[in-house]
Amino acid sequence: MARIGITIIVDADNIKAHLDSGQLQPGTQASPTNLGANAASDNYLYMIAKRGVVSSGQEGSSELTITANVGDTIQWSMNTLLFNTKYTPFIYDSRFNPSNGLSPTQYLNITTTNYIPPGSNPTAPTQKVTSQLYVAMATVVKSGQKIQYVLSFKLIDNATGNVIGYFSWDPFIVIPF
Repeated sequence: MARIGITIIVDADNIKAHLDSGQLQPGTQASPTNLGANAASDNYLYMIAKRGVVSSGQEGSSELTITANVGDTIQWSMNTLLFNTKYTPFIYDSRFNPSNGLSPTQYLNITTTNYIPPGSNPTAPTQKVTSQLYVAMATVVKSGQKIQYVLSFKLIDNATGNVIGYFSWDPFIVIPF
């Protein structure tokens, strides 16, 4: 039983520009804007996972397909290209098809401890900092399936705390027998 980490990078500036130009709608929590498939969603999202679980060389695309086994826990986290300094994305909903392949999704705030250099001197002695990581997690419970899933996320403007919009897309998980 492994833990499979998937990092999702959101090009929040591109989403915001497309919202401002009318190319995207902000959606609602109940009806998020679908960012499209393949090349369309690749304009906004980049998914990364450990090379051994990625199927068919899709690393860095929005349609990442991973292979997982029964008992594996999949953990999704989101960040922006600018490290959440301007905008913060986070997953708030998930749907799996078929629905019996993964456990219900749990949403967790995880407190982490890191050691980083103080200020702008990377050679200075490191100092301990505490930060929060927000993740969505589900466990694989049934073998022999290809699961298409939809992740929905909320994008927040860090300057105001206002919601920029609600968005979704649909990658895959392959669970062998």
